[in-house]
Amino acid sequence: MKIYLIRLNRERAFFYAEPGPATGAAEQGPKPGLTGWLERRWTGWRNRLSQAENQVGRGVRALEHALERFVAADEAMFRGFEHDPPEQLIYPSQLAPALVHRLWASYLARERRRNIFWLVVNGLLLPPALVLTILPGPNVFGFWFAFRVMGHARALIGIRQARHGCDQIRLEPSVELDPPLDQNPEAVPWLTDRLGFTGLAVYLQRHGREGIIPGALATGEPA
Repeated sequence: MKIYLIRLNRERAFFYAEPGPATGAAEQGPKPGLTGWLERRWTGWRNRLSQAENQVGRGVRALEHALERFVAADEAMFRGFEHDPPEQLIYPSQLAPALVHRLWASYLARERRRNIFWLVVNGLLLPPALVLTILPGPNVFGFWFAFRVMGHARALIGIRQARHGCDQIRLEPSVELDPPLDQNPEAVPWLTDRLGFTGLAVYLQRHGREGIIPGALATGEPA
């Protein structure tokens, strides 16, 4: 998998990956065991809710959108590492390779700590949430916490894969990544066309917070 270091401004950047064929197949194909069962149940439950126009359906959809704010923007990327580990890191040519490698290693270590923390939190909240199955109606919280436990667990597996190959990842400078996104309103469409990105605009739109997204990190470059 290719990883891109994209600059938000002169001082901050984030890591981004486009889902490749292997990652896409892994993400979309049926999975065995508890993970597959949870994902199938979660998907089926969401599909039914998307078609429900009664008050319960609308209320649960609003709750789901609120809960999704707690899913990190880069979690899907980490889950993809489980089957398609990162092999190439493309970065702005103005940054030093040693700095880029240090940012990548620090980023993986930080995200490992964060996912461990939330895995523990969601694991502790899962048993009381499952108790709510005795109540009538969809058990939103039970499915949510079970889904989050599996999400963090799979992210940690992917992060472990990435850290294992951290020293072997190939670094490739790219002048196309030099201009920060905040300097050009057409930067995202330009990168989409130039580098074949298909999900960058949605990624930023869904997870953007006034130009800073979860996972943004300081590059150490002066403003």
